[in-house]
Amino acid sequence: MALPKLKSAVIEHNETLLTGRKIKIRPFHGREEKKILTAKMSGTPIEQFDVIIEVMSTCVSQDVLQFSMAEFEQAYLILYSVSVNDKIEASFVCGECQAIISASIPVSAVKMGEDIGKTTTIDLGQDETGKNVTMVLNQLSVATSRMVMSAEDDSEIVAIFDSLEGIYVGEDQIESPELEEFGEWLLNQPNAYTESIKTIRTSPQMSYSKKWQCPDGHDNVTEVKGFSSFFRS
Repeated sequence: MALPKLKSAVIEHNETLLTGRKIKIRPFHGREEKKILTAKMSGTPIEQFDVIIEVMSTCVSQDVLQFSMAEFEQAYLILYSVSVNDKIEASFVCGECQAIISASIPVSAVKMGEDIGKTTTIDLGQDETGKNVTMVLNQLSVATSRMVMSAEDDSEIVAIFDSLEGIYVGEDQIESPELEEFGEWLLNQPNAYTESIKTIRTSPQMSYSKKWQCPDGHDNVTEVKGFSSFFRS
């Protein structure tokens, strides 16, 4: 008799993310779970991120590299729920005595952040004719976040460029510049680079906060925020 194939391993789940994006997702299998556990135990942050991208690309019907980070995080929680259970096992450390306790984070209690899918408008001032100049940025995509993590030269300029929805003079959108032209222009504007970096670094993130007491009676508040923190939990 042939080995059985579990029904739960092949079922695809139709899900809708908070941005309205519709996805199909299947549970990860043993080989994928092994990759995740290995990366979690011994991988660097960028290696861990690459493994999750690989697993998500296998289990999700769409190109996850084009997801915003907020969409990616929500899809990861859904994948974890349908593959393992609705609780993420974690370890919390007491701030006073360094005692470590085991904890479970209910997926339903994880907050997905505010303004998911929304753009950010940065006011750059006025041009020589007195018209307002603004720059509109989308939230970071997974592909762009991966590039920023690599810390390559000019990666942040490229990240801002990749997140650029448009540059406006008054109500008119100017023609999309080339990367080199955009980088030179951005660095010559007062405060534009700083505001752009602040925007791409503060994209909505999933978070979970819990008050707890260690065995010695010390009160703690632990906040887990962002994909990398949940993955290391």
